[in-house]
Amino acid sequence: MRSKDFLSSRMIWSKKHFLIIKAITLISGGFTFASFYFLEHKPLKILLPAAIISLGYSIPIWPHKGKLIRLRDINGIKVFLVSIVVSAITIFIPNEEQLNLSSIQLFIGRFFFILAITIPFDIRDKILDCNLKLQTIPTFFGNRIAIIVAIFSIFIFNSVSLISPLDYYFKIALVISGFFTLPGILLASEKRTDFFYAFVVEGTMIIQFLLILIASFFYK
Repeated sequence: MRSKDFLSSRMIWSKKHFLIIKAITLISGGFTFASFYFLEHKPLKILLPAAIISLGYSIPIWPHKGKLIRLRDINGIKVFLVSIVVSAITIFIPNEEQLNLSSIQLFIGRFFFILAITIPFDIRDKILDCNLKLQTIPTFFGNRIAIIVAIFSIFIFNSVSLISPLDYYFKIALVISGFFTLPGILLASEKRTDFFYAFVVEGTMIIQFLLILIASFFYK
């Protein structure tokens, strides 16, 4: 059982308004699947598997040891699932599902960027995950190793960005965005507020977008 002591204010609010959240999720999910009708067939090859994984991430629909569980409740795969799904959608869809060296490089870089900013959320949830006996990088190896893995992921992201076929200005923008993730990674702990993770950590994706946008003005 989950003890209330392990729940943040965000999670307590979510539990109190569970029906509202469930209704919004079902309605938005319905519109999402309805929109598939208007899409071409090619994007569906990526969107449908991603949608199924995303659904199974939060809703217990996957059979495991005689019961239904969420994918996020399987030991060790939570951050990797998020990284794979986000990277596949944000790289292969804009590139018109082309599987070539360029798109693979971008996918690898994106994967490690998302991985780096997802690990701090496992650090945030460490106490709860320990209570649930769920193995993640922080619960199994500790916060220090988790932070090192996240920083090493940014190193890989920056390295891949520099050797990617992108224009010079976009490379610089991506590398700078990598450095912007470091404060959120280094300061991550179970004691940080939800606002810290929402703005300092997740906010790095907005910073990356703005840097790419600025770089586009210099692109010829």
